Amino acid sequence: MAVAMMLMLLGLITILGIVEVGYLYSAKRDAQKVADLAALTGVQQMTSAAACPTGSAPYTSASHNAVANGGTTANGYSTIAITCGSQPASGSSVLAAASAGGVAAIKVDVVRNVNHLFGAGMAWTGTHAVPATAVAINAQPTASFSVGSRLVGISSTSPLNQLLSNTLGTSLGLQLLSYQGITNTNISLLGLVNQLNINTGTVNGVLNAPITVSDFLNAYVQVLQQSSNAANIDLGFVNSQVALIEAQIGNTTLNLGDILNVNANTTDPNVALNTYVSALDVLNAVLLAADSQNAVALNGGSINVPGVATVSLQLAVIEPPKIAVGNVGATAHTAQIRLGLNVTALSTPLTGGESLLGLPLYVEVAPTDATLSSITCGGAQDTVGITATPGVLNAFLGNLTSTAFANTTTSWPSLIASGTQAKLINANVLLTGLVVISASSNVQVAANPAQLLTFGVPTPVSHPLNPPLAQTAGSPSTTSLGTVVTSLLGSTNLQTTVTLLGIPITLPASTLSPLLLTLSSALSPVLSSLDSLLISPLLQATGVEIGAADVNLIDVNCNAGAKLVY
Repeated sequence: MAVAMMLMLLGLITILGIVEVGYLYSAKRDAQKVADLAALTGVQQMTSAAACPTGSAPYTSASHNAVANGGTTANGYSTIAITCGSQPASGSSVLAAASAGGVAAIKVDVVRNVNHLFGAGMAWTGTHAVPATAVAINAQPTASFSVGSRLVGISSTSPLNQLLSNTLGTSLGLQLLSYQGITNTNISLLGLVNQLNINTGTVNGVLNAPITVSDFLNAYVQVLQQSSNAANIDLGFVNSQVALIEAQIGNTTLNLGDILNVNANTTDPNVALNTYVSALDVLNAVLLAADSQNAVALNGGSINVPGVATVSLQLAVIEPPKIAVGNVGATAHTAQIRLGLNVTALSTPLTGGESLLGLPLYVEVAPTDATLSSITCGGAQDTVGITATPGVLNAFLGNLTSTAFANTTTSWPSLIASGTQAKLINANVLLTGLVVISASSNVQVAANPAQLLTFGVPTPVSHPLNPPLAQTAGSPSTTSLGTVVTSLLGSTNLQTTVTLLGIPITLPASTLSPLLLTLSSALSPVLSSLDSLLISPLLQATGVEIGAADVNLIDVNCNAGAKLVY
């Protein structure tokens, strides 16, 4: 019986221990509830990322909420600490310093002292401190917009029709892209992600998850069926066209990051992607992304100008509208013709096949930068400001990173800031260490000034905006590649480095000018030939109006609300 009683007592003690642990977990849950609700309530009173001293609206609101939910000394709460600042790093409870551009965040720390259930006369007699911490952010309003260089239009007989048709090997892609039911439809980006069943916990995880064109199109059709414009869409026609596209490029892999520039200050996909995008723009972007982002792409080609020079080039023609999603700061960059040129001249057997003159150029025709600059919520309407800078031609002389050619998110000034000097005159090919002149320069030909486009959205907002609010920035213009070399070599931002026998030297501008003029005279005819043989025919065939850009506000979400992040 003694053994039996001992085993029974051991079992009873174990049960009592489990009850004690469960009691502490229950106390922890109650403390966490007080902290969570207080943080969510307090952050809603924050209009910016700043401190919240005692007596401020966020502090008072959080404190009163904690008391209302049982956070009192009578219930054992000895500490309720409230601090405010900017959103912490992912997974951290340490608030970042308050800053004008930060996301408003509030942190609530509570400590509840609870009595042990079974402790009279034992070592654990007294209370146990149960801490809890909650961090909530006031998610900033978000918007989605698209920007694209202005096109004259796509008709069934236009050269652009044939260009896009040849890209997919048939006219089926253009038939679907020009279908009016899709043209007038916006779709939920979050709904599209849910249909794709991308189960990742961060925005970057969603954007970088690999999907096939077939997976995307199937999810796309499902979301079309759920759209507010579904009654006006011939889904039978859409399904038949989708089946034909899948048969050709269905297995091509891409990711949403190829077509969307999402810039949101949150790790939660449900917040960043809780907006609408144009069904036409997304479909256009996906079909072209499946074919290297452009309707026409040439990599590693060359053009010989007999007796003058050789031009190695990369060429990309016709980009779909670039879509940006997020809060203030979301950006998009596009250009309808991108040229990566490496012009070499004066290459003879005496120089061992190397060139005395070189001109590495990166050129964008019809470029546009667009940035979501403001979202103002409340009143009779919500107001969204998008700053667009449509250009005629951007050119950089020098070396850029390999990602420049596919840039869709970085503005031109930021892009060229990473550029380095390249060799223009290289007399090393005659005698090692003789003379090398390196330089870098950039120019924006006939650049339009930045233009703030203001979109007023009547409240309450109907999601999505149907049709999207559209405005045009800039005005059509013309350009010539033949003037680019002269502009670059005569630019006030031209930077040069000269070495003589391997030693850097400083030469006055009066000495360099004749050399640069000679280089310009030698290479300008090359670019003039490219103008007449390549650029002008492309602009005429595609119907691009350079110097102007179409900006469409697709959706704005001012009710992102408060959210717990810790």
